[in-house]
Amino acid sequence: MELINNVFIKKFFRVVLIFTLFVVVIMGLSACTKNQDKEVQTSSKKEPYTIVKKDDISLDKIKRYVYTVVINSEAKKSELEKIANEIIEKAKSEGAFNGIQILMYDGEYAALGDEPPSLGKYTYAPEGDFAKAMDINAGDYSNMKSLNELKEANWKLRPSEDTQKIISMYNELFKKESEKNSEGIINEEDIRNKTAELMGISVQDVDDALVKLDEWIWHE
Repeated sequence: MELINNVFIKKFFRVVLIFTLFVVVIMGLSACTKNQDKEVQTSSKKEPYTIVKKDDISLDKIKRYVYTVVINSEAKKSELEKIANEIIEKAKSEGAFNGIQILMYDGEYAALGDEPPSLGKYTYAPEGDFAKAMDINAGDYSNMKSLNELKEANWKLRPSEDTQKIISMYNELFKKESEKNSEGIINEEDIRNKTAELMGISVQDVDDALVKLDEWIWHE
C-alpha cells in the first residue's frame, strides 16, 4: 500500500511540474508577442517630416542648399517653423554654408518640384535674402536672418487620396510628354483625356482634381 502511495505521489508531482513548466512557457511566449507588437508599433510610427532631396546650388565657395521636405501629417505653421529650424541646425553641424532654403510639401503631394511648395518655404540667409549669400563667408551666421513664408494651411482643402491618384497620373503623363517634346508645346487636353481613359473616369473628374490641387496650393 505504501508503495502504491509513493508511486501516486511521484506521478502527482510529475504532473504538477509539467503543468508549471507549461504555464511558464506560455507566459514567456505571451511576453515575447507583446514585445514584438510593441516593437512593430514603435517602428511603424511616422517621423514628422522627410527630407526628400537636398539640392546643392553652390557657386565655387558660396555654399547654398535647397531642401525639399515632405511633412508626414497635418501641422500648424509654428510646427513647420520648428522643423525648418531643426533642419538648419543640423545643416550647421554638417558643414559651413552661405544660405539655405527649405521647400515644404504635404505628405502625399504628387507634383514635387513642379508646383509652388504647398506648405510654403523658409529661407535662412544674409538678411533673409538667398541672393545675398555671396556677401558673406561660408559659416558666418552673424548677419543671417530667417524669412518665414510658411503657410497656416487649411488642411480641409487638401486633396483626398483618390484625387491625388488622379493628379499623380496626370503629372506622370505630362512629364513624359514634356520629355518627348523638345519645343515645349504640350496639348494639355490630350493629357487630360489620356488620364481619364487610363483611370476609368470622366475628363470632368480630371478637371475637378486639378482645380482642387490649385485650391490647395494657392490658398492663403
